[in-house]
Amino acid sequence: MSKLDTRACPLCIDDLDTDADIAVMMAHQYPMLTSCTKHLCRLEFCAVIPGRLVFWDRTPPGSDEHAPPIPVPAVVAEIDRRTAVALTCGSVELGGGRVHAGVWFRLLRTVVDEVSTPLVRTGWWAKPLSAIWKSTGHSRPLRTSWVPFEQLRCDEQAKVLFAAATAINAVENDEIAASGADACLLRPRRYEPVDPGAAPTRSRSPVPARSAWDGVIAAIDAAVAAARVDSDAARSLFGFARTGCRTEDDVDELAYAFVELGIRLDWD
Repeated sequence: MSKLDTRACPLCIDDLDTDADIAVMMAHQYPMLTSCTKHLCRLEFCAVIPGRLVFWDRTPPGSDEHAPPIPVPAVVAEIDRRTAVALTCGSVELGGGRVHAGVWFRLLRTVVDEVSTPLVRTGWWAKPLSAIWKSTGHSRPLRTSWVPFEQLRCDEQAKVLFAAATAINAVENDEIAASGADACLLRPRRYEPVDPGAAPTRSRSPVPARSAWDGVIAAIDAAVAAARVDSDAARSLFGFARTGCRTEDDVDELAYAFVELGIRLDWD
């Protein structure tokens, strides 16, 4: 049996049909996730023999049952919900829109570090930070000054995450000001009116564009029409067209074409 370094939800384990189903979720081992998003209770340390037994850390003396689950505050449950969604879906919805999971984890980890900072190092942030910790009903664990969040005890992590969740909730409700590149992601997106555009009108068929070739065709039609009634015009047109003929056969074909167009070639 391993030491009690695995976390699980006692109510999720109780809901299993048989001991053969006993297992733990990988997401529950992430230090930034402190509660079960289904039962809204704190994750408990335990030792698990998959498919057989669970040994809980919080077991009353002389009992085989774990102690009653510890409920978590609403702000912590909401932050854990976002973390669980980010872990499983790769993104999460914030006030400023949907962001990549990496952005959420960086933002949350930054807030965790900020609420863990001793007041003497926070400057103007000391007063709001003191109010945040006071609202949680806890004092900042002294070990946060030199121990990373991931290496804190379970109870210390729960207190720090409670303070971080309270700070994020205060920013989202415009109760405190926040700076930084990602702070805008926590604020609701401002309303941006959409231009209604112009009223629809009845469409008209576009006028086809004219080309230089249209003028050439019109000139040819005019020359043919003149040649049909004017022998001088016919001779002039035949002489112009004959410049493209190279053989006598070409000349005969041209003459036949003139006949087909109704142009007389029996000139005096």
